Amino acid sequence: MLLIVIFVLCVFWSDRVHVATWGIVDTFQEKVQMTLAIPGSTLRDTLGLSRLAHDYYLKVGHPLVEVLSNFNFVSMSGISS
Repeated sequence: MLLIVIFVLCVFWSDRVHVATWGIVDTFQEKVQMTLAIPGSTLRDTLGLSRLAHDYYLKVGHPLVEVLSNFNFVSMSGISS
């Protein structure tokens, strides 16, 4: 059985810096592919880039591809801002 999960996650730091990630989880090949990006709204607010489209995302690097057995989920409960 092939199970592919597409996910989207948005993270907010101090209500100023937003980070988005999305990707695919392929359980048949046991791989995760994730893309990390900074939304245009964060670039406009923090850097003053006023000409960016409303739906613009600046991708950071190449998509991360990782084998599920090496993938660790970290709890955010111990992290304080």
